[in-house]
Amino acid sequence: MRVIAVCTLFVLGFSAARGQMPETIDVDDEIKLLRLADDVYIHRSVADMEGFGRVSSNGMVIIAGSEAVMVDTPANDRQTEILTRFIEDSLGARTTLVIPTHWHQDCIGGIDFLHRYGAESLAGSMTVEFCDSRGITAPRKTFEGHAEVEIGGRTRIICLWPGGGHTPDNIVVWLPQEKI
Repeated sequence: MRVIAVCTLFVLGFSAARGQMPETIDVDDEIKLLRLADDVYIHRSVADMEGFGRVSSNGMVIIAGSEAVMVDTPANDRQTEILTRFIEDSLGARTTLVIPTHWHQDCIGGIDFLHRYGAESLAGSMTVEFCDSRGITAPRKTFEGHAEVEIGGRTRIICLWPGGGHTPDNIVVWLPQEKI
């Protein structure tokens, strides 16, 4: 989460310094998309979380042809369904993979909906261990340390566990072609 937040601030600051702000798309009252590149968006949502109140969270949507990858879900199935349907109806892509960056609700809270929708899920092995130990639905596929995924036959996504940070299991996601 911290990595995504820092990246968001960096991109917004860099764009503002160049006199440009990313295009913002209102998906609904609680979900926004900010375009970072032609087919790369930050998804920003706000949800009520027990014990914390109203919380803002960020993730990413990567489009490659007719496929989409969601990096982190919104905090719940309802918001994840809204975002997924928007991606399909308005961006013309089906979400085929979700990559939660760590086990917290604001990253994995919509995984049940995405599994029912037919999407695959991939996370670091520690994320699955944390989910299993807490009775949270876990991603179905895991990796140790590093994974590379290709979608749409052209977009490469690198997942890397650099060591503990915000949570012991957090990973970072890098798009080398887009330098995001």
